[in-house]
Amino acid sequence: MYERILVPSDGSPASVAATLHAVALARQTGSELFLLQVIPPYQVPVYLEYAPMNLHTEEEYVRLCEQSADRHLAMLAAQAEEAGVKCNRKVMFHPGAAQAITDAASELFCQLIVMGSHGRSGLGRLFLGSVTSRVVPLSRIPVLVHRATEAELATAEGLLASSTAAPPPAGGS
Repeated sequence: MYERILVPSDGSPASVAATLHAVALARQTGSELFLLQVIPPYQVPVYLEYAPMNLHTEEEYVRLCEQSADRHLAMLAAQAEEAGVKCNRKVMFHPGAAQAITDAASELFCQLIVMGSHGRSGLGRLFLGSVTSRVVPLSRIPVLVHRATEAELATAEGLLASSTAAPPPAGGS
C-alpha cells in the first residue's frame, strides 16, 4: 500500500495531531515516515527606508531555524520510534511551503502525504490561506487531510508544551 509517507509539520497542534495519526497508520501498514518542516528563507524587513538594528544575520536566522526545526522534528520522531516506526527528518528553506512539500514528496519517492487541517472557513481561510488546500491540487500522490478531534488536539498541545521546541523566528527578526 504505502511504503513511504511524507508528514509535513508547521509546529501547530493540528500538524502534530496529523503526525500522530500518520505514526499510527505507518505502524499498521509497515510504512516509513519522512517528517518535514519547511521554513521561509531569510528576508530583511524594511520599514520606511530603514531596517531595525536588532535583526539576526542571515547565518543566525538559518542556525536558529534549523535548531528549532531539529528539536521539533526530533520530538515527533521520538513518537514514531516509540511506536516502532522507522522515521527520517528533513528541514527545507523554501518560499512556498506547498511547493516544497510536493517537491519533497517526489524527491523522497513517497506514496502518501499526511497533513493536518486547522479547520478554518470563510474569511479566516480566505485571508490566512491554507497550505493543505494548496498541496492537494499540486500533489501527484494522495493527500490524507487529518482533521483532529478535541482529544487529539489536547494530546498534541501536551506534547508541544512538554517539548523545548520553539517556533522558528519569523522573517529576519
